[in-house]
Order: sequence, then structure tokens, then C-alpha cells
Amino acid sequence: MANLLAMAAILEPGDEALVEHPTYELLLAVLGYLQAGIRRFHRTPESGFALDPAAVERAITPRTKLIVITNLHNPSSALADRETLRAVGELAREFGARVLLDEVYLDAVFDHTPPTALHLGPSLWLPIA
Repeated sequence: MANLLAMAAILEPGDEALVEHPTYELLLAVLGYLQAGIRRFHRTPESGFALDPAAVERAITPRTKLIVITNLHNPSSALADRETLRAVGELAREFGARVLLDEVYLDAVFDHTPPTALHLGPSLWLPIA
């Protein structure tokens, strides 16, 4: 529900959202319900499903209003570090987009749980935890 509310607050029908692949299927369902255009960027098994800002940069367009990421990545559980998240946030800022970062599983990092990305800057992030 939190993802739906955050996306609905940002997107109008026809707006573009950039979403990681693979992803949690309900994120795509919500975007479809909101009638958003969906573009994808890949998190590859070869990289351990690491979040790659270069992949985001290749996929983002001037029409992108929202970048949707999960951290821990759902379904792989890959953790993105603060520098990587910051780089994606800077890309979003350059394009006038926002980042919705679903951190619902972040507490599953039992040893040295990283702080929420909320601390990376409120103008970039819509953390969902």
C-alpha cells in the first residue's frame, strides 16, 4: 500500500517510471494500475544483481518521473551501498525525476544494518520501509 500511495502521489497516467529487472511483481502491477509507462534497467546475475548506476543512466529518459528500486533487492537480496544509491539519486536529480526506494527488507541485514537512504537527502528519495 505504501508503494501505491507514493507512486500515485508522483505519477499521472502516461508518466514514465524506470524499474529494475528483475523486480517484485506488485511494483509493476501498481504502475500498470496507475497507467504509467514502464521502462526497465537490468540487475544481472553475473554482477550478483548489483545496482549499476550506468544501467540506470542508459535507461533513463527526459520523460522519466520516477525510478523504482528495492534494497535489499527483491528477489535477489543484493544490498546496494550508499555511494551507489547516491549516484542513482544524482542521476534522478539531473533528469528531474524522483527515486522510490523500497527498503522493507533492509532490516534483514542483521550485522551492521545500514541506515535508511532517507539520510541521503529528502529531495531525492521516497524510502518505503
